[in-house]
Amino acid sequence: MSAEENKAVVRRFFEEVVNEGNLNTVDEIFASHFVLHDPRYDGPCEGSPDDVKTIVEEIRTAFPDVRVNIEHQIADENDSVATRWTGTGAHEGEIDSIEPSHVQVEFDGMSFSHLSAGKIDETWNVMEDRLEVAELLKRLPPAFRCRIICHICRPCC
Repeated sequence: MSAEENKAVVRRFFEEVVNEGNLNTVDEIFASHFVLHDPRYDGPCEGSPDDVKTIVEEIRTAFPDVRVNIEHQIADENDSVATRWTGTGAHEGEIDSIEPSHVQVEFDGMSFSHLSAGKIDETWNVMEDRLEVAELLKRLPPAFRCRIICHICRPCC
């Protein structure tokens, strides 16, 4: 697929899946075997489109009005797409053991996705200020904060 077609696939994830909650789109745009690299997890998470749906459901349950806007995308000839995005949402449901705070949050990040045969098969996520967002929610369990800090300072922990 062309770089523009790959960018469109990744754009569908943010627009149709995250923003609109259309989980059926996940089956169309994710490979049957998917790898996620995300600071929320202790290492690469291998899974399926169903696992992607679970993650999106968790996000949309915690932030039912979540809105992610793509600020910039770059694609290369090796089927990779870099996306810089910003998001907003009111914290109305539990996430990562953090009870709803009803606080409106803003967050931004980058996702680096690799596609194979027109489907996303691997993604690396970086979200700025994840600790700051959690502190803003005023519900950050001490053990969770320690795990994030340790992961930042000593990724091997």
